[in-house]
Amino acid sequence: MTLCIFGAGGHAMAVWDAARAYYDNIIFFTQAADGPRSLCGCAVCRNEEGLRYDEVLAAVEDNRARLRLSRELVGRGAKLATVIHPAAYVSPLAVVGPGSCILAQAAVGAGARTGVACVVGTGAALEQECDLGAGVFVSAHAVVTAKSRVGDCALIGIGAAVVRDIPGNCMAAGIPAAVRKRL
Repeated sequence: MTLCIFGAGGHAMAVWDAARAYYDNIIFFTQAADGPRSLCGCAVCRNEEGLRYDEVLAAVEDNRARLRLSRELVGRGAKLATVIHPAAYVSPLAVVGPGSCILAQAAVGAGARTGVACVVGTGAALEQECDLGAGVFVSAHAVVTAKSRVGDCALIGIGAAVVRDIPGNCMAAGIPAAVRKRL
């Protein structure tokens, strides 16, 4: 199976690290003219014409852009990959949405749910029955506690502890996590 990672930056490398155990072939795609020719030992393509893959994952750090790109790819008939790093734990009772990536040492508890195109960062934890909207990024070592809800396209800062609902389109940080700015 071939995975095409749309993006060629730091987040794309983290997705590659999570995906490499599951795919026979991984390629990157970027429209950036000044981007690398190869990344993680894989080809970086700049022309979608003739690009062949089985599954795709948008690996851009901006939440809205990642969600928009994921939806655009689905609209063109692409199948979104769901990538879970081999060193992550995901409960069999959790639901990880298509186009989402769970990075190394992350934990996703029973009944937790992520929407489309979410990222759960290295060492982050989603406790039981929490709910992430579409396009959410939970940064490294952050925790979303049981039954908390995080709205669409929210960004949870590094090491934050979400103990109550966080609205969409904002950045929340701290212990307990509080909205720091609107995105």
